[in-house]
Amino acid sequence: MMMELGFVTAKDPLPIRADNKGSIDLATVAAITARSKHIDTRFHYSRTQLNEGVISIKHVPTEDMVADGLTKPLGTVAFRRFIDLLGLFAGNTGSDNVPSTASNMAKGDRRKRASQLQQRLQKPSLKQILSMNIEDMPQLVMSYAGPDSIDKQQDVIQYCLQRILQGPRPDPECTLQPRIEQVRILRRMIYGYSDTLFIARTGYGKSLILQSYTILTGKITIQLVPLNKLGDQQTRDIARFPGANPCLVSADNLQGQEDLLKRIQQGDYTHILLSPEQALCKRFQHVLQDPTLQEKIGLVAIDECHLVTQWSQFRSQFARLGHLRLLLREDIVWFGCSATLSSKAEDIILQEAGFRSIGVNPRQTQVIRTSINRPDIFIGVHPIPRAIQHFTSRVSEVDQNIRFEEFMKPKSMVSRSES
Repeated sequence: MMMELGFVTAKDPLPIRADNKGSIDLATVAAITARSKHIDTRFHYSRTQLNEGVISIKHVPTEDMVADGLTKPLGTVAFRRFIDLLGLFAGNTGSDNVPSTASNMAKGDRRKRASQLQQRLQKPSLKQILSMNIEDMPQLVMSYAGPDSIDKQQDVIQYCLQRILQGPRPDPECTLQPRIEQVRILRRMIYGYSDTLFIARTGYGKSLILQSYTILTGKITIQLVPLNKLGDQQTRDIARFPGANPCLVSADNLQGQEDLLKRIQQGDYTHILLSPEQALCKRFQHVLQDPTLQEKIGLVAIDECHLVTQWSQFRSQFARLGHLRLLLREDIVWFGCSATLSSKAEDIILQEAGFRSIGVNPRQTQVIRTSINRPDIFIGVHPIPRAIQHFTSRVSEVDQNIRFEEFMKPKSMVSRSES
């Protein structure tokens, strides 16, 4: 069939792919010595033709499912990989002239369908990502998950983030660019299934990583937030993205919305924001143990993770976040971020918050630090004059909206030796 379609020349060995190494190693399997539904009838009993170099046998990992792709339905991403492996779009598919011997398909139908599939499924150029719909990103991003696409993965993430920064609709005039660390971290998490502890100054763009993971993968993000007010703001920010459906879980809305946990279990929400107390309560843990839900979860993100050490004395659940790792699948990624983190606090977080062992390999944790300097913030020292009226005038210079009555008396704020 491949020869007839012009994808393999007659002088080249015809590759027959199998998804089980045993089908290559054992001489008694159908792919070598007998009939096989995976091979055209002309190549049954193919040992002789194998020896003569007419065909060749190649091993393909089970995850690629190439042999099953000939007889069983595949998902879109798997089908894309299948046709790429077959080289279906390697040549010119514009002609409809197919020999009449093509089996199980009308004349010209194979070539026509191939041309249609090429238009629908062929990977766009990287610059075309800037004009694509955000909803289509998960399929595109995961099509570059294979080892043959490693050199393109960083560029794919960079262009996708640039498109996300444009807003819900493509904006050619937008000049916003993602930072290199944002690209690097998302690539690690998406393609390497690796955990990351990220320390960067306020305003660096840590939230873009939290929000974009689900947009790029289609997987659910569980985000742990220390305060409901912070969760409210981030829920509104996430809801701006097309296809995003975030929810905030708190003690109040759990009582007022009885079906909230049920909808979470059904996978209705893309981002689940909640406090450590809610994440570790029995009702939510019961929901997390649903294997169908776990297959949909991709990321657990700990925002303001320095609070794991600073607040654990009066909010004990901060110290028990590692328990979530025991509940969830091993391939679910952990991400923690903070604007400031000491080395001692870093060690405690890595040990107690669910992160995997430190290393640069897939499924390990890497600590990434950037400069936390804020050149736009400075400390100005100005002596407080003796007269209270002069002091109040200085306060009003800082912010006209601040009322002096809201402060403690000056003598309580400073200690000054009287001369």
